[in-house]
Amino acid sequence: MTPNRDIKKLDPTFRRKLEAVIADLAGHGLTVILVEGWRSAKRQAYLYAQGRSRPGPIVTYKDGVKKQSRHQSSRAADVYFADGKHLYLPPFGAPEWKLLASSCKAHDLYWGGWNRRFKDGPHVEWRGGIIG
Repeated sequence: MTPNRDIKKLDPTFRRKLEAVIADLAGHGLTVILVEGWRSAKRQAYLYAQGRSRPGPIVTYKDGVKKQSRHQSSRAADVYFADGKHLYLPPFGAPEWKLLASSCKAHDLYWGGWNRRFKDGPHVEWRGGIIG
């Protein structure tokens, strides 16, 4: 099941905020790439099964039905850093995360690295507006 990487499928307000974050980081010489945006309920359930009925570590606590992810409402995205040849996730505490967190805060976005229960560095979401 392939992740959706089409930035145009994101909520327009969230997309503008995410694009501003990406531009902020580009101003610091960092490239940020959208690796997953909007998710169907089927994709969310697939990810929820990981670490439960499928092998691998748990990657989400949202089942896609009873508990929906903001990815399903097009108000969340997962981003990775890119160095020109590879996508990467730096260790927590690295300058890249600090810049991402600062830019998210400046643009009224929530960064998954702030989550105390489940640190999710690549995750960025907009909690404003009406969630459908």
